[in-house]
Amino acid sequence: MKPKLRFALMPNVSMVLVSLVLTSLVLITAWLLASDHAPPQAAAGNSQAKDKAVEKVAVEEVAVKDVPLSNGAAYPPAPAITAVTSEEPAATDDKVPQQLFDQEARPRVSEQDAISLRGALIGGDPRAPKIGKSAEPQLPTQEDLASPAAYQAYTGRSRTELLQSFAAAVPAKVSMLEAAIAKAEAEGLPPAEIAFARAKIAALLAMQQQTQAEAALLQQQNAGQ
Repeated sequence: MKPKLRFALMPNVSMVLVSLVLTSLVLITAWLLASDHAPPQAAAGNSQAKDKAVEKVAVEEVAVKDVPLSNGAAYPPAPAITAVTSEEPAATDDKVPQQLFDQEARPRVSEQDAISLRGALIGGDPRAPKIGKSAEPQLPTQEDLASPAAYQAYTGRSRTELLQSFAAAVPAKVSMLEAAIAKAEAEGLPPAEIAFARAKIAALLAMQQQTQAEAALLQQQNAGQ
């Protein structure tokens, strides 16, 4: 009876073992599948945690900059950066440029030139040609100022004397120019300069005739008055 029962139970035990093996395989397969999907989720979680940590550190750094010191004083501002050059302007004295300017502005004239200029301003330039001996102007008398007609006669006489003085000086000036022309022709100077001198002689002679005619007319008018 016992041997038969033993052989009868053996198929049931085999089935149980097979079921356990299959169940184990299913569990292992499920665990492997779960482990394949787990790393990306963990990596994503780690990335999010890392980003949050970085943001937290940045916020803390910003907060620390705005917090005053323990003794109540705030952080000092950053020093401004300025360009430094090796060349510095040298110290100058304002009087030196002014003195130099004054020295440059002053005309450099010799003592002899200054004396000559002073004499020319007072007594005239001695190098200027003399047209004629200038007579001292005659001031009007009480008779000349007695009436308009008398004063007009006085001005006519003064004008006549001036014209006659100019006309009398023309011949001497013409003779001087003619001598200069002869010398220029002998030395072979350019014809343009000689022609200019001859034109000047012609102008002087024409002015002499004009002054003589005007002086004669004034004499007639004064004689009629």
